[in-house]
Amino acid sequence: MIRLAAIAGVFVIAVAVRWPSCGESFWVDELHTAWCIADSLDQVADRAAIGNQQPTYFHALYLWQFCLPASVIALYGTEAALRASSVLLTAASAAWLVAIVSGQPKHRQTSGRVPTVMLIGGIAAGLGLALEHNAIFFGTELRPYSAIIFLTTAALALANRLSQVNATSLDATAPAMRFRDVVPRVALHAIVLLSADIHITSLIVLAPQMMIFAISDVWRLRAVPHRRRVILLTHGVVGLAWIAWATVWSNSHADLWESRDQWNFFATADGWHDIWNMWPWGPLAAMPVAGWAMGRQRRGGAMRPPNGQHNVTTATLILAGVIASTLACYVLTAHAGIPLWHRRYLIAALPLLCAAMGWFIGAIDTSFHWRTALFAVGLSIACIGLLMYQQGTFATWRRGEFRVARRSENWKSAIELVRKLAVDGDRVWIDAGLIEQNGLPTLVADPQTEEYLRYVASGPYRLGERVQGVGIGRDAISSWLASAVADSVDPPRYLITRRRSRRMVELPAGITGYRFGSVTVLLRQ
Repeated sequence: MIRLAAIAGVFVIAVAVRWPSCGESFWVDELHTAWCIADSLDQVADRAAIGNQQPTYFHALYLWQFCLPASVIALYGTEAALRASSVLLTAASAAWLVAIVSGQPKHRQTSGRVPTVMLIGGIAAGLGLALEHNAIFFGTELRPYSAIIFLTTAALALANRLSQVNATSLDATAPAMRFRDVVPRVALHAIVLLSADIHITSLIVLAPQMMIFAISDVWRLRAVPHRRRVILLTHGVVGLAWIAWATVWSNSHADLWESRDQWNFFATADGWHDIWNMWPWGPLAAMPVAGWAMGRQRRGGAMRPPNGQHNVTTATLILAGVIASTLACYVLTAHAGIPLWHRRYLIAALPLLCAAMGWFIGAIDTSFHWRTALFAVGLSIACIGLLMYQQGTFATWRRGEFRVARRSENWKSAIELVRKLAVDGDRVWIDAGLIEQNGLPTLVADPQTEEYLRYVASGPYRLGERVQGVGIGRDAISSWLASAVADSVDPPRYLITRRRSRRMVELPAGITGYRFGSVTVLLRQ
């Protein structure tokens, strides 16, 4: 009962800290998602592809939108109703971590009770994911990364369950055992494949984790030859399937590699200090490891908590895999010219780090039950407290602001203003500040590309039929100002942009500017 209450409590906390951030205007990346699902289902894949996204998540989100009652959208608004999908996925992941980290294998359970220190570790893991700033940001964003967090948690749950199975408790030659060996492992690979199908960059973290699991899986059953052969064959066959899938995928997405230079200013690394700044390594890794080591030293090296050694081994392997993935990603970005250095591409590491933190805390033992529990609680509070202090969550709350995740791109109000002021026939230039604009002329001839460049005003926020929106390429601000002050035959009257320019500090006579966060509307009188 206490464990169920802890799981429910973490879920509620995760939803509570995310919900205040859900009513804000969509920002430019989210507006691409909203545009993808704004019209018919057969347009979803093409719209996702033109924005360099894979369609699986967008198809699922289209169904989510279709299932939402109109009353819910009217009550909470389009933004909150759609973002609720991300909120629920990350909140469920946080609650699931409590169950994963506090669980023990059935053959070691003597009652329905969970050891106190393991439950404390599970709660710490769940709260870590519930309160970590990046998990809140991506957990309130209408993008695929919340789904990656959830699928990573699902893969972690299944992998942990498989690694807990007693290697000698069942008949190695029984058909039922072979079935139990093969099917869950194929399912585990399928979960990771689904994650890759949603966002290929999730493999930066998950592929090394799967390799570590496969090696440890075979090694763990080295004393049971029949089962080891079945499991080795399973991983081998699925591994070949992975290679075939990767070959097909890379051949069908060769254009991404050819256009990688577009992303060089977006996902780049500036120095080795970026590795430390990528994740809160202190509260999620260094502190729990140090706390566990202190408890182990005080006890003289013995491991008394049930399943403690297994959990520490699992946490160590996970932590090593995350560190290796992060280092590899940095090296590829800094020295191989592959722009991958961004948290969104490594987001699968976050639930893994939180789980590792919880397992180290749950393995603490200081000889006395009450002292162990007290030390584990104190360490959990210290880790979560430092996490929230470092990331500015406490400072945000002290200011009376409960929106922990803020985008500050008020496209909704900007487009509403233009729709209100514009008259029939007015032309509105739309400069969304996209990476793809850099290689395009100011006025784009290709209609499909032009439609993509103005997606911010073609989804939930629309200019209406009375005016003509125009998606613009590069040099939008300077070109618009030049045409607006010149004696043009039909100059565009409005410009909506999220770029910054020194030319906007002192506007020419007859030009008025309105700011909506980082979005600006320029109006020619």
